[in-house]
Amino acid sequence: MSHEIRNPIAQIIGMSEILCNMDVDGEQQTCAVTIQRCANGLLSIIDDILDLSKVESGHLDLEQVKFSLTVMLQDVSGILCYAAKQKGVSFESDFDFERSEGLFVLGDPGRLKQIISNVASNSIKFTPKGTVRLIARIQTDAPEYYEVTFVVQDTGIGITEEGQKRLFTPFTQADESTTRKFGGNFGSL
Repeated sequence: MSHEIRNPIAQIIGMSEILCNMDVDGEQQTCAVTIQRCANGLLSIIDDILDLSKVESGHLDLEQVKFSLTVMLQDVSGILCYAAKQKGVSFESDFDFERSEGLFVLGDPGRLKQIISNVASNSIKFTPKGTVRLIARIQTDAPEYYEVTFVVQDTGIGITEEGQKRLFTPFTQADESTTRKFGGNFGSL
């Protein structure tokens, strides 16, 4: 089943890579890169859906690979910036790690990217005007590890205190009345 689901998106990613390598103008290049990033994001979501049975059985393994946190955040910011622009909302990112080569960490870049994208996308969705801001700060910089804090700030509608208490329970929505206005579910698995 996973092979049949993943093949079409892999073809989109492949064709977008070809398009990215073609001689196109700046706006077309930006569109091609956005298609590629979104297709990779969709592939990640598909993988997560296929992993649902592993989550339910308690056997989901997190990947442990070395990756550039800086590059991952730049990729997420590019996609979010485009989404915010389409909505007419300002998007800002602030994650200067003061390293010209970027900050390399060990972890699961796909899962981290998904979490940050989901939270920030909801902020964009629920912000009718104003700004959404993605912030990443190193809290601890020890020889063996980094502790990084991620913050998404927005000028949106907010979540009531009662809604915040229910936010991380399975399949819940903080305010069900927003479904008709904004669409989708606001919650987590």
